Amino acid sequence: GATIVVSGDGRYFSKDAVQIITKMAAANGVRRVWVGQDSLLSTPAVSAIIRERIAADGSKATGAFILTASH
Repeated sequence: GATIVVSGDGRYFSKDAVQIITKMAAANGVRRVWVGQDSLLSTPAVSAIIRERIAADGSKATGAFILTASH
């Protein structure tokens, strides 16, 4: 029943990877997946969402998949 954030920096194959991750998350019981518009979010934005965003039902994200070539 967790909530996760999935997004990336727009590199090649990001949109396809987000779709695969979302399907795998749903198949493994993840309740909600938050995805950036057009699958785009910076690493600091994902961090802020995990720490600050609260859903209408009071839940928060418990983790994320960030698709980036950083580090």
